[in-house]
Amino acid sequence: MIIYKQTVLREDCDIYQHMNTLKYMEKFYSAADDYMIKYGITDPILAAKGIGCAYLEFNTKFLKEVFEGTTIAIDVSVQEIGSKVVTILLKMLDAKSEQQLSEAVLKFLFFDLTTRKSMKLTDEKVKALNIDWENEK
Repeated sequence: MIIYKQTVLREDCDIYQHMNTLKYMEKFYSAADDYMIKYGITDPILAAKGIGCAYLEFNTKFLKEVFEGTTIAIDVSVQEIGSKVVTILLKMLDAKSEQQLSEAVLKFLFFDLTTRKSMKLTDEKVKALNIDWENEK
């Protein structure tokens, strides 16, 4: 599902005129945040339920150079829901040609704000969070 679309600006680029590595990460994180918001997973909503959310791992593959003026789209999908860790795949595409430019894999978990321990993602907990990721796959 395309969750994020934006044109690369001059200030997103480095001295070599391609998008700076940190800007890739910034755009992937923004897309992941937008995706979480779509499912109502925001800090205030989670905190009201005594739940926190933390990113564990972020891996990026750079496949093609991205230049100023390129309109990018980021497709976000759930790759795996484990017993504690959720893995999402983010694919950066050229919005016009749909050619894949980059991808990132982001892993995160939910934790109990009181005990600070990670939560097992039972079906009941996923339903309580109102997450319908399974039907999106």
